[in-house]
Amino acid sequence: MSNPVQEFGFTALPRDLNVILAGKKNNADPRPLSVNDVRVPDTPLARKVQDYAKQELRTETYHHSMRVYYYGVAIAKQQFPAWHYSEETYFLTCMLHDIGTTTENLRSTLMSFEFYGGLLALELLHKELHAPKEQAESVAEVSATFRACHRLRLTKAGNHPASRYWGDWQDHHRWTADPARHHLRCAITTTEQDSQRYTDRARR
Repeated sequence: MSNPVQEFGFTALPRDLNVILAGKKNNADPRPLSVNDVRVPDTPLARKVQDYAKQELRTETYHHSMRVYYYGVAIAKQQFPAWHYSEETYFLTCMLHDIGTTTENLRSTLMSFEFYGGLLALELLHKELHAPKEQAESVAEVSATFRACHRLRLTKAGNHPASRYWGDWQDHHRWTADPARHHLRCAITTTEQDSQRYTDRARR
């Protein structure tokens, strides 16, 4: 019998990056990584959630969510290769972490978009798509707390919020931040050919 704590990423991590990295700047030197080197989960659940996100989110937000997945996987692959996690669960988290930001959802509640989005993710995954309860709760917890995760315990929920937070940080700061100052920087190639491959994947 599988252990849902390990399978769906509830294993606690230190919240101090210096502890996670054992005082080093990086665990490994960043290297170029093509989008073709990152596998997008192709399970029935992942496809349904990706279609849902594509339909509900603004195009820019959907593309942001895809980039968060790519950045997070790149960071995990290069800096934490020993981490074992569910790529599907992480992908679901990336697809749904901003679901509370749609115009309809923002107008439906006085709650913050993060917390309301977490409730929406839980409802969608567990009740509508019949995902395992623990997997749905993992996605919902990260969706509800990702903006405050620097104040909370980090868990390996794919390894979210660790990877999802770092992936989100990378995407929001990719044009303005000096990557040399980011402890978990990774090098993703941005050639025209790779950009087209990413666009093709995001539109599938």
